[in-house]
Amino acid sequence: MILKVLGALLLAIASALACSNLIVTPGASKDGSSIYSYAADSSALYGTLDRYPGRTNIPEGTMKTIWDWDSGKNIGEIPEPSETYDVVGNMNDFQLTIGETTFGGLEQLWNKGQPGAVMDYGNLIWTTLQRSKTAREAIDVMDSLTKEYGYVSEGESFTLADPNEVWVVEMIGRGDLGFGAVWVAKKVPDGHIHAHANQARITELIEKEKGETMMWSEDVEQFAIDNGFYDPNNGPFSFSDVYAPLNFVAARAGEARVWSFFSKWSNIEGFEDKYYDYAAGWNLTNRMPWSVEPREKLEVRDIMEMMRDHNDKTKLNMVDDIGAGRWKNAFRERPLTWHGPGEGNKDMYINERTIGTQQTGWHFVANMRNWMPDHIGGVFWFGVDDITFSPHIPFYPYAEIPKALATGTGSITKFTFESMFWINNLVANRAYVQWLVVAPIIKEKLKELEDSFFTVQPQHEAIAINSSQDVASKFLGDESIRKTNTAMETWMELWMHLTVVYRDGVMIEGNEPGTDHGGDIMGGETGRVTYGTGIGNGEWPDSWKKHIINETGDHFLVVEPAEKSMVNRLGMREQHKRTAHYMQGKGKYYGDVEAVEPIIDLV
Repeated sequence: MILKVLGALLLAIASALACSNLIVTPGASKDGSSIYSYAADSSALYGTLDRYPGRTNIPEGTMKTIWDWDSGKNIGEIPEPSETYDVVGNMNDFQLTIGETTFGGLEQLWNKGQPGAVMDYGNLIWTTLQRSKTAREAIDVMDSLTKEYGYVSEGESFTLADPNEVWVVEMIGRGDLGFGAVWVAKKVPDGHIHAHANQARITELIEKEKGETMMWSEDVEQFAIDNGFYDPNNGPFSFSDVYAPLNFVAARAGEARVWSFFSKWSNIEGFEDKYYDYAAGWNLTNRMPWSVEPREKLEVRDIMEMMRDHNDKTKLNMVDDIGAGRWKNAFRERPLTWHGPGEGNKDMYINERTIGTQQTGWHFVANMRNWMPDHIGGVFWFGVDDITFSPHIPFYPYAEIPKALATGTGSITKFTFESMFWINNLVANRAYVQWLVVAPIIKEKLKELEDSFFTVQPQHEAIAINSSQDVASKFLGDESIRKTNTAMETWMELWMHLTVVYRDGVMIEGNEPGTDHGGDIMGGETGRVTYGTGIGNGEWPDSWKKHIINETGDHFLVVEPAEKSMVNRLGMREQHKRTAHYMQGKGKYYGDVEAVEPIIDLV
């Protein structure tokens, strides 16, 4: 039993490194559109936008090569259909959008290397996008693909969103116990918001809802019974509890992201406190609802901001403990979990895993609008690297891919100033070392840039809607390239500014006129330096000072050598008096204790 629990725990830790999905149904959005966001969270991924052009009259016998999404290896091929649809990123030309989060689940059901199986979760997404027009149709396609070509990934939660509805499919393989996968699908109720983040969230199967708001593979329950994963005598069948049992890490690193989203937007009074013990991993029976009605309707920009969330203003924020450092950094470096000090220490600890994370390859916020032609109604707001500091650029169906975002412009191991991924890394990494002052500067510039894109969106779409499809798509595609170039130029300038002004742990600005040594000798102009945070009195936050003093005692306390032994026996006021006498002996006299403070500050 201990080994099983440990295995499940380690599995959850691995899964928790991955992605977040936030979902807004048409009835929950301000304009009646579907909104769906996704982040591909992995330090091993290089952020690019790719297009898979639609094809017609594909010759019979044409094969599609399957390159495993995680490893990049060729794992097989499958026959192409006679026609495929155009796909830009994770959205096709019918506005259908598909993404995922990995929940892992029972390790014995992973199908890695199963003979004859070639369909991994990444290719399942893009193959389905090339063959489906709606979310419901996509469920059927995914089912048929895994039945015929197997499934070689861990447990996955897939989001399938179209202009009218949103479904979530949770799927896991059969391991050595069979071919293909078992799965369950559930519709997000219209008027609700939903989220999933590396933990299966669908529980019971409701027979009366089958075909309407739920679907599942025919043997999803019987397979569990036959193989000892579920005993009907123990209560109703639950996909999540059977195939992806909850544990502390799954709740704290996965469900906590859903909790942070719902806490800010749910209309349930006191949601944060009501489910805090669950999100913290302490009470796994207090499960959150599958979806909630929002306290007010959302728009695309609301979801963009939520994707930059770090458990902000909740009890699980990361800026109030010593791990945030003197710059109050909202991130933690990996690993996500770690052992206590000392060799052989078995105590395990965890850093909060938030929606926004530096371990992101690329991300999007998809907007699907049913009152517009598909080639205009679908807007794929795309960005690369850490979503906290990354601008979203709008792309429409049939868009040509800008060089800055294309595969082949740099790579995960090859830097180039022509790559948006690398330029964004340069900017974001400036924030990581001086978060308290640099992060707000980047966020302000980010809002300014994205606002400029939103401002011109109605005008550009009005032009497009009065043009033929070919002309409209070309026009909108050209605008996407222009916006990408604008983002590149803006972020390059921002990086240069931050590099010049915020470096070496200080802020360095230009000095007043006449301080340049004449301009042509002795290095030219001098700089004006601000130490500490540059905020308020320029010192470090009191919380950080307290951490240092609590940790080191009087080790850094400024006293004279002969007096150090007296520090623990004398109060600080008495110590100041002694310092005053000492200064008097040096030919400097200060008549009262208060006057000693400036001397200490000047040392």
